[in-house]
Amino acid sequence: MKIKQKIALLPLALIMAACQPSGFYDNHGNYHTSDKGFQGESATTTAATDDKDAVPYNFVKAGFYDSQGKYAGDNGEFGVVTDFLPPKTMCRIWTPDKPASLQPAAEPCLAKYHLRSSQYVIFGG
Repeated sequence: MKIKQKIALLPLALIMAACQPSGFYDNHGNYHTSDKGFQGESATTTAATDDKDAVPYNFVKAGFYDSQGKYAGDNGEFGVVTDFLPPKTMCRIWTPDKPASLQPAAEPCLAKYHLRSSQYVIFGG
């Protein structure tokens, strides 16, 4: 390519780079999008079916699932305010020691998650 063509394409490359969603790669090599960047506090999630370190989740009924993918109980045992429970077919990562207003938003459920031992996935049913 000629120098003038390369220089002409530079603004386009800069615009495209600025439009990319912010995100990060975890220590498993999976890319995660994030509005606020990686805070080191939230769970990491992956849709990769070949990620051998991720724990598979089989959601069979509404409620809380622990970091090992096992059903941990319904909301009667956890006492999360109803407004913060995810809608049907959606999931939400829940960290009990964080205020409800700082919990991540509900999102489509994934087949596998990387959670800290103190975190749960709430399945909306």
